[in-house]
Amino acid sequence: MRRFFAKEREPLAGLRWGSLKSNNLHYCIDGVLPLGSCHHQKIAVIDDEVGYCGGMDIALARWDFREHHPVNKERKDPKGLLDPHHVEPFAPYHDLMMVTAGNSARALAELFRDRWNLACDDKIFPLSSEKAQGLPTAWPDSDPPDFENVDIAIARTLPPVKRQPRREEIFPAYLAEISKAEKFIYIENQFLVQIDIARALNKRLREKPELRVLAISCDLPKGIMERKSMWAPRLKFREIIESGGVADRVALVHPVSRENGKEDPVRIHSKLMIIDDKFLHLGSANINNRSMGFDTECDQILIGQDQKSRKKISDVRTDLIREHSGREALEIGRLVDSFAPINDFLEEVPTSRQHFKRINDEAFRKESFVQFAKMIADPRRPLISADITIPLSRKHFGKHFSKPWVWLFLALLTLAAVSGIAFANNGPDWLSLKNITGWLSALDNSAYTIPIILGLFVISSLIMFPITILIAATSAALGPLAGFLLSITGTLLSACIGYGIGRKLGFSKIIDVFGKKTETLRNQLNKRGTSSVAVIRMLPILPFGLMNMLFGINAIPFRSYLAGTFLGILPGTITLAFLGSSLFKVISSPSPQNIIFLFIGVAVWILLLILSHRLESKLHRKAL
Repeated sequence: MRRFFAKEREPLAGLRWGSLKSNNLHYCIDGVLPLGSCHHQKIAVIDDEVGYCGGMDIALARWDFREHHPVNKERKDPKGLLDPHHVEPFAPYHDLMMVTAGNSARALAELFRDRWNLACDDKIFPLSSEKAQGLPTAWPDSDPPDFENVDIAIARTLPPVKRQPRREEIFPAYLAEISKAEKFIYIENQFLVQIDIARALNKRLREKPELRVLAISCDLPKGIMERKSMWAPRLKFREIIESGGVADRVALVHPVSRENGKEDPVRIHSKLMIIDDKFLHLGSANINNRSMGFDTECDQILIGQDQKSRKKISDVRTDLIREHSGREALEIGRLVDSFAPINDFLEEVPTSRQHFKRINDEAFRKESFVQFAKMIADPRRPLISADITIPLSRKHFGKHFSKPWVWLFLALLTLAAVSGIAFANNGPDWLSLKNITGWLSALDNSAYTIPIILGLFVISSLIMFPITILIAATSAALGPLAGFLLSITGTLLSACIGYGIGRKLGFSKIIDVFGKKTETLRNQLNKRGTSSVAVIRMLPILPFGLMNMLFGINAIPFRSYLAGTFLGILPGTITLAFLGSSLFKVISSPSPQNIIFLFIGVAVWILLLILSHRLESKLHRKAL
């Protein structure tokens, strides 16, 4: 997933932060969100007096000057990283944060405490209730306040977990603000794909003939999943906004920086909407589905209530357009106030480094598997509830498997395997399924074929690489029978080694790295041996390598562990070994014949799952 969304994220962050052993630095991994949900809020609070909220991650490749020079040698990461930018400085990058004091900062502090106390065992409490007089000492000297004595609303997105109900405050706030627009809507957002917001913009454009919309986003996607789930759907977003004869008042653009013969697109990561001079809406939420209902988000909405605050809101908008286009502030103000055509904002200033270019996503119109990618990468609701329990008893296992949604889930797992194959085929060149298959084919008839392939399975599980890709590649290179035998052997061998590592590491080390979900899983594993292993292997909720270590930590008898692992992985291994090449052909050539083979694969997966479950039940009855 690092390739899909953000390779700058730190791998094994819990292990790194947990090893600092500082008495005044406390680190907690959220383990209560629904599976696949992201803690996407970006909040920092100092002494309950100064609060930061916006789009900026504490991550690599995020820093830049506002000038966004195409080349900047200072725009680089520290040395010694797995995936650094210190050799080749990263591209221009644009983001926004809002810093506040007073009631707004205290509200952010309260929100942070609620999130921490929900996710962590060690509770935290408010600091002194005394209010600072004047500007707090923690306020940054480099940024004097732009606003004073203004109302700021906080809007959140929170999925339902534990005692916390669902909160969807950002989505209705967007709709309400858009409905108040009169002459100019200015948007900066990394993603523009949320269809209901597109419809709201189009509706208001039809209602107000003089209204114009200038939306700034990124030029090109990062990785296959972003391309399929965010860029291909952006075509639909644009078509909806521009429908009904309003296209000449809408511009979806990306900024570029051009200097000394070099031109680079500026990466947009900000999440901002300014409605006339009435609302300044800034936070962490993208204009996509998951930010409106699935992830945790926090936005702040500054409301222009008097002439002074409204003037400041329009000044912020003018300053940002100036940053991206190079136009003078007075000219930008004139274009906005005179209801000038939207194309006037896009005309290049000859003396400027910065320019707007219209977004052109036509290259992504024929992307395959767009709906599937959206379902996985941009859901509005959790695919699996955060409170779901794993049915480990034989009684409950049979009960749950009689429900239609379970079979749908199993079919989705098969498609997830296809997605993994697509990742390998579209990821880094050296990691493509074609290259892996080529390497393995070169080993055929070699004396070292078996030990090398078995070693690859072990290494893959230890680095959390998807084993499904290796199974498919092995079968494609060596044939289905040899592929199955080597895959099942390699998978079981890696399971044994991971089990041994887990026994040596101990539970505390693993929970430090992967969070509290592992503790919940460990408690459920205690209920049963072979059947629990088999069921969890059939319903993979964590990476295969991590599951191996968790079973070892839990000290399940090795014989039960090995038998359960064999039963659990058998359906998937057979399906991928004998039909993996056909599944991959659907990715590269989605012909009717290949699609039929895909559905055959789904049917075989489900059939073998039923048979393996019945075998497990029979063994369980004999053991009683």
